[in-house]
Order: sequence, then structure tokens, then C-alpha cells
Amino acid sequence: MFDSKVMERLSKKNWFKSPWKTGTFLFLVNAFLFVTTALLLYLVSLLFIPFIHLVIMLAAMLFSLFVWILISRYWEGTRFDRYKLGLVGSSFYGFLSLIILYRYANLKPAFPGDDVFMAALGLFFALIVTTVAFIACFSITSFTGKNSKA
Repeated sequence: MFDSKVMERLSKKNWFKSPWKTGTFLFLVNAFLFVTTALLLYLVSLLFIPFIHLVIMLAAMLFSLFVWILISRYWEGTRFDRYKLGLVGSSFYGFLSLIILYRYANLKPAFPGDDVFMAALGLFFALIVTTVAFIACFSITSFTGKNSKA
């Protein structure tokens, strides 16, 4: 199921053997998937089709998991290098969590009498989603896969 000719060819490249370069690649892949999903969700919000946003979010989550598992499966290195790869690759979601936490901590009403409850609730759920994505990406890429060296 998780065999990929693209990943086989990618794993033979010299830069793919470096935890820093592969981690940066994973960082960029995570950023691309996040931006693509956000753009799709924005476009779907213009169509007024009920529940399609849930399908898009589920597909994005499953595709992200698939990519993380593929990279973890095909990347070989020491356990410590695998931690570096996971930390660099998942740091996109870590940075996003910090930005959301900052906005949550500095949330102020736009005008006198403005209720910020819904904005706070949205930021709280966004913080949960990005933190779980950080933990999942780090865990999958750091603790699964094969270690070629001791």
C-alpha cells in the first residue's frame, strides 16, 4: 500500500540522506499541503455546499498522514538523525501553533462591546489542530521507519 516509485527515486538522491535537507523538504511539503487545504476551504466556502469542507479536511489529514508515513518509510538514518528530521519537518505546525497562541493571548475586541468568544473558540480549535499535527508529524517521522545505522 505504501510503495511509491516517486519515493524510491527520491530516496536515492544525495540530499534525501541528510536529516536537515529532508526535514526542510518535509517542512515545505507540510506548508504546501496546509496552504492548498486552506485555499480549497476558502473556495468551497463560496459554493454553499454543505459538509464538503469536512470531506476536504478529512482528505487533507489522510494525505498528510500518507506523506509522513512514506517519508518515514523511505528515509534511512540513525535514531538521532530521525529526531532531527522529525523536528525540522514538523516545525511548520509548531510555528503555526505559536502564531495562533500569540493571537489567542492578544485577542481584543474590534470595537467597544464586541464579543470575542467565537474568535477565541476558533483560535482555540486551530491551536488544537496545529498542535496535534505537530505531534503526529513528529511522532510518525521520528519513531517509525527503519534505522540503517545504530
